[in-house]
Amino acid sequence: MTSIYSQETATYMYGNERYATGKAEGKKEGKIEAFISMVKEGLINMKDAAKRLGMSEKELTKIVGAY
Repeated sequence: MTSIYSQETATYMYGNERYATGKAEGKKEGKIEAFISMVKEGLINMKDAAKRLGMSEKELTKIVGAY
């Protein structure tokens, strides 16, 4: 069975979904930037930072190069 929403309801639902997605992406970027800062300051090494971010050292090195 297909539900049909009013334009207002659909816009509200889609807007909330976009907001949540944007918020999650922003948190992830902030976390990456924080670890990059710590790596550059010598507070944590690249291997440990990558592990805590759930990515490979190679991926993190590529991101660090972009900053």
